[in-house]
This record gives sequence, structure tokens and C-alpha cells, in this order.
Amino acid sequence: MAAEVSIVVDFYERWSPEESRQPGERDLEQARALVARHGLDVTRSLIPELVRIVRGSWPECKSFSGAAGKYGAEAAKAYEQRLRCEERTQEAKARREQDREAAAREANRRLRLEERWQALAEAERAEIEQQVLAGRPELKGRHGILKLLCLDRLGELSEQEKA
Repeated sequence: MAAEVSIVVDFYERWSPEESRQPGERDLEQARALVARHGLDVTRSLIPELVRIVRGSWPECKSFSGAAGKYGAEAAKAYEQRLRCEERTQEAKARREQDREAAAREANRRLRLEERWQALAEAERAEIEQQVLAGRPELKGRHGILKLLCLDRLGELSEQEKA
């Protein structure tokens, strides 16, 4: 019973903070129905949505029972949409963070390969370059991409040595 009272009181405080209203029996019935349909936590969370919707659609509303009866389902739908939107935002944020971490790992890998490349003798570099050009002759004269592929080849050779 206290949960239903707190739900109704929350609605009235958000609806009209300057007025103090006590929940009526019909208000409590509507609160119980919302809790039965959506659970206590969701019902509490959808009250701000209910207030927002009722303010826009029925500003002369006088009671929680009327608001919940008429717009409760719409508020629940809006709450679920907001949750999905927040989840998508969090997922996108996590993906961006993973992408940043992957890019940092790749940059670090390239840096290590570049250091190893510079430490190679000229003949070893030329040999790796010839291996890459054997498979991709169109890259002759395209030094930037050729060097990246040479670094990749150096990484492959390093992996083969480890195995």
C-alpha cells in the first residue's frame, strides 16, 4: 500500500509542486493496476513520462487516476523507448571505446614493427619488399602502401618465428 501511495504522491508532486494532494482510492487503484502490469520499479520510473505526456495532451487533468487510466500505456511505451534509446547509446559508447582501444593497439603494433623494420639490414628489408611485390606487383612505386604491407609481412614473419 505504501508503494502505491508513494507513486501517486510522486505524480502529484511532479504535476503540481505548489499543491499538496492526498491520494484518493481511485488513484491507489490505478497505481496498483500499473504496478501489477509493469512492476514497482518500472511504474516508479514511468511517472516522469506520464507527467510529460499528460502535460502535453491533457493539461487540465486533475487526478492521477485519470492520467494513468488515459495515458498509462502510452507512458509505459515512452519509458520503454527511452530505455532502448539509452541502451543503444551505451552500446554505441562501448563500441567507440572498443574501437579506440583497437586503434591504439594497432598503432602500438605498427610502431613496434616500424622500429623492427628500421633495425633490419637493408638486404633484409629489400627481401621482404620483394616478397610483397611478388604477390602485389601493382604496388611498385607506391611507397606508402608498400611500406605498410612490408610491415604487415614483417609481423607475419615474426609470428611464424614464434610458432
